[in-house]
Amino acid sequence: MEALLGAAGARHHAVAAYAVAEGESDPIASVLRVLPGPDAAELALLAHARHAHAHGGRIFVVGSADGRFAELVALGRLELLV
Repeated sequence: MEALLGAAGARHHAVAAYAVAEGESDPIASVLRVLPGPDAAELALLAHARHAHAHGGRIFVVGSADGRFAELVALGRLELLV
């Protein structure tokens, strides 16, 4: 994963491109912005995963070396990209 992020240059980011007609909601991607703090991003992602699970989500793909996401195993199938 670090090699993939390193290819992005000094700023690590993820990029996706797909077509959505103007005015349609985005069914694929969301950005969760959180205030900086200890585990702020992880906690927001875990909260969203629990929300997705409550609405039928059972497959979680995580790109992280952070052990915080191990708790998703209890919610369904977890694929970890390191």
